[in-house]
Amino acid sequence: MVQNSYSSGAGSKCVEVATDAASVHERDPKDTTQPARAVPPAAWTAFIDFSIVQAL
Repeated sequence: MVQNSYSSGAGSKCVEVATDAASVHERDPKDTTQPARAVPPAAWTAFIDFSIVQAL
């Protein structure tokens, strides 16, 4: 898993992300008892693109 080095001061807005050929896995590092969520790469790309537009 990779955690973004840029986060809120309290670290409350971080996610960890890992990829393989078939999926992108995301999880909340504050609750490691929950499994990572896996989505197809195209869905992850659409989510990131949407997030960027919403942030503008």
